[in-house]
Amino acid sequence: MEITLLEVIYIIDDLIYQKKTREEIAQWARNMLIAHNQGKLKFLPHKEKSRMLKAFVYLENAIERDKVNEYKYSSDRLLSFFRELDLLLPHKEKKYTITVTIDDIKNKFNDLINERKSRDEIYDWANERTVAGDDGALQYEPPGEKDKIWEALSYLVTTVVTTDLDGEYLYSKKDFLKEQSELQI
Repeated sequence: MEITLLEVIYIIDDLIYQKKTREEIAQWARNMLIAHNQGKLKFLPHKEKSRMLKAFVYLENAIERDKVNEYKYSSDRLLSFFRELDLLLPHKEKKYTITVTIDDIKNKFNDLINERKSRDEIYDWANERTVAGDDGALQYEPPGEKDKIWEALSYLVTTVVTTDLDGEYLYSKKDFLKEQSELQI
């Protein structure tokens, strides 16, 4: 039996766009792993064997569920994994860009300090931008302030962190003012 890299990519596409069920895909991957373990599977090209085997394992595990019967691996996590392995069809990747300015950062700090926005709202805003940064989709204005903006975003996502089960926040208004001053924004 032979398997090509392109076949694997199309199976992944079927999973991502729900053309087949997770169970069907997992069974297919399980069959590929069994064939490989029995020495009956030829990888084309052979140099892609490792990548294809990683994909088979991840596809087989795509049906695992957690304690509340939700899929252990979300669609976004699957997409991220296959993107890292460069196993997505080029037109299937999500393309987006988010711009963040130094003024946006100043405004969010001021909103937080003056309680015009909740900590959760600030967290949501900052988290969306840090995810975009991790995806390489974040643009910084001005570009020379990239490090300062990233440091500020990284701090703003911690505004909802609590110290204990009582819900006491780790950072206070005084801490926000100090961070704003240290960042010089």
